[in-house]
Amino acid sequence: MFDIQIEQIISARKKNLDASEYFVQIKRANRKAEALEATKTILDFDPSWTTAQYQYAMSLIRAGNHKEALPYFLSCTKTHVEWMSALYHLGICQLKLGNEEEAIRSLKRAVSYTHLRAHETKANL
Repeated sequence: MFDIQIEQIISARKKNLDASEYFVQIKRANRKAEALEATKTILDFDPSWTTAQYQYAMSLIRAGNHKEALPYFLSCTKTHVEWMSALYHLGICQLKLGNEEEAIRSLKRAVSYTHLRAHETKANL
């Protein structure tokens, strides 16, 4: 179903170009099973690509599979320690799985980076 988007995302990855528009098209289609399959295909193309890991994890949580999404969010936050959205979703997954202490740590990190960025923005005005 998402053959064109998959092709465009893989092509963009090969050329080190932004592929976010095509990921958004997959997300907006609101077809969870097909989006999950498409993002998995993209991740299989390049398992080390954190953007693909993140998008696949997002597809997993939209499908209600927080447990399977957790390691992908962990990987994203290890590679990009200040990735606020990945930290937030990691915390939500941890909370859904009953890991409250870990969830609080992840969510606090996400909030602290949000405040840090807000202060940096004000300082640069």
